[in-house]
Amino acid sequence: MTHAPSDPQPALFDGATLLTLLTEVNAELPHGSTVEIAAIGGAALTLRWSDRMSMDVDVVSEFMPPELRAAAATVAARYGLRSDWINDAAKVKTPNLDPQLEVLYRGDRLTVYGTGTRYLLASKLFAARDTDFDDAVRLAEELGLTDAEEMLELLSDAYPRRLLTPRNEYNARMVAEAVQQRAAPRAAGDDERRAIVDELTAEAQRLGLDY
Repeated sequence: MTHAPSDPQPALFDGATLLTLLTEVNAELPHGSTVEIAAIGGAALTLRWSDRMSMDVDVVSEFMPPELRAAAATVAARYGLRSDWINDAAKVKTPNLDPQLEVLYRGDRLTVYGTGTRYLLASKLFAARDTDFDDAVRLAEELGLTDAEEMLELLSDAYPRRLLTPRNEYNARMVAEAVQQRAAPRAAGDDERRAIVDELTAEAQRLGLDY
């Protein structure tokens, strides 16, 4: 009895590898194609942060054309990737926010957009998985959000209240606490540096020196 081959285990790739894969997908698309997709989640962050890895490209566009699926499958077979390494499963949970799209990759046939920071943070806070926590903290820092109420307000703007759970509130408060804890040493360091500068300035003035 023969068994159908199973999909390979998910493979992690960094931003440089992802750009290479997208370039090959671009080449596999039919000549004259114009395919545009918007990505969310790990892929978008992989192309933003040099130390971030991802295992797939979550597409939140309204339509993922069959020629893109075929091109992605060809590249998947070439590199031993899962057949759904480009997929649109995430779009059922997308935030109701302006995505503030920015170009992450542009080829002659394929363009990939990334969603903005608020959109990404809202999606991470809503997912509230352990794997999303560090991403949410970094995104909140980029936005300058340190207060849990601000994060809960973002969630309320992005998703219907009926979909929000106590876990979402707990997660938002934990993210805010982590942002505050990470900011505290920096603030203490800034205070220490200011105190040293003030001390040196006062000493220079006492000695009649320019400082």
